[in-house]
Amino acid sequence: MSQLSEEPARWLIVGLGNPEKKYTANRHNVGFHVLDRLAEKAGVSITDRRFQGWFGKAAVGSHSLLLLKPSTFMNASGKAAAEAARFYKIAPPNVAVVYDDIDLEFPRLRIRAGGSHGGHRGVESVIAALGTRDFPRVRIGVGRPPSGVDPIEHVLSDFSAEEQPEIEKTIEQAVTAALSLVTDGLDKTMTRFNSRPRATAQPSSCERKEPQPVTSAETQPVKPPETQPVKPPEA
Repeated sequence: MSQLSEEPARWLIVGLGNPEKKYTANRHNVGFHVLDRLAEKAGVSITDRRFQGWFGKAAVGSHSLLLLKPSTFMNASGKAAAEAARFYKIAPPNVAVVYDDIDLEFPRLRIRAGGSHGGHRGVESVIAALGTRDFPRVRIGVGRPPSGVDPIEHVLSDFSAEEQPEIEKTIEQAVTAALSLVTDGLDKTMTRFNSRPRATAQPSSCERKEPQPVTSAETQPVKPPETQPVKPPEA
């Protein structure tokens, strides 16, 4: 992957979040984290101030893409996304939006072809600005808030220390999914990431597969059942 000169981009990847430092580690900013990780993987930076956000250009194989983190605050994210899409003449089916989703169990990842905003104000803004609901989404599950906790308070809170390793894995998988959208298309990406457990999702065609260690159950010692203590059932 390498930096590009000025030329039309095939895909626009938009990560949703809030711009101020106090929001950096929030659940609501996980879209920003995916874009940062994607830029790092591509060897580029998202530092140009354009299209009401932070902007960068990258190449994935023979494909080109734009990376955008709106600085408009979440509820006006569509202004930035639509401005960049219009400038580069990118149709909505090639505008992928990455965001947090409280209706998706933590830390799951789902690829969606379109649909409603599901109460997400950033996605609602993108739908309004693009004039269509038909654009790909990379949804990252942050789960519903605990009982008695307001949903807004929940998404504006940070991931716990216990959650951090899991969300890091999901961020990495979201990066792979975004690259798969560019290289393999929406249908193949949905099949790959929506129908398999996270640990077995395959990398996109632009990434190298690494061998995985295999542990055989036959190598594990088995303790005779009669030696196991039996705990009486609880009332």
